[in-house]
Amino acid sequence: MNNIYLLFLSLSFLMAGSCNSSKKAGKTKSSVVSQIPVKKVILNKDFDYLNYKKEFTVTNASIKDSLLTISFNNTGCSDDDYNMVFNGNYLKSLPPKASLFITKQSGSKDCGKKYEKTLVFDVSTIKYPNNKTIVLMFPNYEKTLLYNY
Repeated sequence: MNNIYLLFLSLSFLMAGSCNSSKKAGKTKSSVVSQIPVKKVILNKDFDYLNYKKEFTVTNASIKDSLLTISFNNTGCSDDDYNMVFNGNYLKSLPPKASLFITKQSGSKDCGKKYEKTLVFDVSTIKYPNNKTIVLMFPNYEKTLLYNY
């Protein structure tokens, strides 16, 4: 009887110790994850999309809770500043379509190299009135991306 009591007692200590160590490991992993700053989509009705240079190749795009996460390649500088521009024009379709354009302001460090960037943009400003869905489009990206709000 004493042996069974000692066995249960030792097993309970082992279980409690393993739960504690997994909590510590979880905290360490979450503190390592870095956050990408969220930028707002710029509404510029004067944006010249006809002369837009298609220098960005979008490799992946996803949307969740009005946040667009987009990955793309381009050649530039390591300290380039990127933005997302919408000219305010929707294509007449069901659901409506909105073309978004990546722009950059060139930096001065390590120019002429190929970079892959991942950025996050708040697209809540481009909602189409009286509708709950729009299709987001990007130059050089063929996949359909639905924004449901």
